[in-house]
Amino acid sequence: SPPPPHLLLVSGLDSKQAADILQKCRGRPVLTVVDVGSTALEHAVVTLVRKDNKVRLEINVASAQAAGLSISSKLLGVADAVKGRNE
Repeated sequence: SPPPPHLLLVSGLDSKQAADILQKCRGRPVLTVVDVGSTALEHAVVTLVRKDNKVRLEINVASAQAAGLSISSKLLGVADAVKGRNE
């Protein structure tokens, strides 16, 4: 099978389809970005959400770490919400 992509944008799918795709990427070094706001997508690294007619970032640090990725402090600084961070 082909190697996994380094970045995967999941867009335009219902929550179940998106969750199925994200499940296949778990444990692999893939930066997953979704534009579907759903708790079923809690394993995405980056979620794009619309607030006040602007696109905002929500970053799940625990999902990034599970994928073997680290998120730069600059990106975390511009995120609207950061989840899964041990503090």
